[in-house]
Amino acid sequence: DAVVVPIWGYALKPAAVDCTDPSVVAGIPGPTLDVRVGYQVTVNLHNELPGTEAASLNFPGQPLAPDLVGVAPGSVATYSFFADAPGTSIYESGTDSTVQTAMGLYGALIVRPTVFGRAYTFGDTAFDSEATLVLSEIDPLANAAPGAFNFLDYDPKYFLINGKAYPQTDEIPAAPGQRLLLRYVNAGIRNHGMQSLGLRQRTIGIDGHPLAFHGDAVSIAMPAGQTADV
Repeated sequence: DAVVVPIWGYALKPAAVDCTDPSVVAGIPGPTLDVRVGYQVTVNLHNELPGTEAASLNFPGQPLAPDLVGVAPGSVATYSFFADAPGTSIYESGTDSTVQTAMGLYGALIVRPTVFGRAYTFGDTAFDSEATLVLSEIDPLANAAPGAFNFLDYDPKYFLINGKAYPQTDEIPAAPGQRLLLRYVNAGIRNHGMQSLGLRQRTIGIDGHPLAFHGDAVSIAMPAGQTADV
């Protein structure tokens, strides 16, 4: 609708490039971190937020203590952990998280099993194609003045899938007869429900943990901060 809304976002910065280089463009959601189970994951966070805004990263569900303090602008924080279990999870700001995640500091973390073409280790999680859908929302008043906004008044006007509002949202291609894996990540402050009209979805994992029993549903309830593999 031609309204310009400021955001904060993550960008993937090559090792030999400075954060100020025009090629380093922040966006929402942040880059999807896609790794194999058993590998060590190391992320160097360069804080380039305005003013004195500290920043950190949290990886819920991973074997790493949360960082609620972070580092000052112009500084670097390093986070390292072993991706010891397959599944879909979220990474997000751990400093002033309500404000900073509302501004756009979030992304998806995918840990893949050693067997190609499966969401988890066991066979009934096999898939032919996949899509990661990061859900979020924007209240333009909060984004215009994040330091002064009262989040008790949070009233989002834009509801996003992978940083885009309908009708700009991307299509998900799949051929007839294929099994499609949808990786839902609710990075918003509000709860959301996801459904594919005319189709049923089978939930196979929640918050990066496989479910022993799979249930079919038309609509999948997604509390704020939750992930689901369906």
